[in-house]
Amino acid sequence: MTNPFGQTSQFLKLAEAQNLSVGDLQRLYNSGLLSLLFRAAKFSDLASVSRDDFLKLLGLSAELYVVRLGGCLSTDQIVTALRERHLWVSPEITQEKFPLSRRGVSEDILEIVTPSADFTEEEGWRILADHGLERPTYEHAIHFAEQHGTTTAGSRSQFVLFLHQTLRGDRRIIDLHRHPDGNELRLNDPDLKFLAEDCVLAGVRRRK
Repeated sequence: MTNPFGQTSQFLKLAEAQNLSVGDLQRLYNSGLLSLLFRAAKFSDLASVSRDDFLKLLGLSAELYVVRLGGCLSTDQIVTALRERHLWVSPEITQEKFPLSRRGVSEDILEIVTPSADFTEEEGWRILADHGLERPTYEHAIHFAEQHGTTTAGSRSQFVLFLHQTLRGDRRIIDLHRHPDGNELRLNDPDLKFLAEDCVLAGVRRRK
């Protein structure tokens, strides 16, 4: 027989990891969605449920990534590891130009948004805001590449844009070019008009 208190502990750890407050848990309980999910777990084959379809039904992007920030690695060390994993990285992405500070490890959730029309940098910021997302930093871009950059190649060419604040004297942003033959971590010009058919946006899901 399983330990119900152990299961409750695991549920509370999951809620804590998602930064849910007592009010968030109360709203989830009152919605009835949690009880429906428990019923489905008992009577249905949840393994047959499409995760992507479930996320879309909840109004969330099919592409959500947990990204760990901080730690002791420098940009140069991460870039070296990425190249060893056969991911091409622009030689200008260095610790000197894009410094990572040594600090405690934290986590953010990155969501990938697909714009419906071509967009500028400013329009991209508004798209993120309309989806309830915050602008990423270049640290999000580097750590995203470190943790997900070699495992997110799509069936077509696609640029994941990180519309972070540009550095003084360098009006460029980091993007991850995903394509079937391999991915590339590059620098891009934010003054360009971005094509919706080729570009998606990475945003940080706000914590409540």
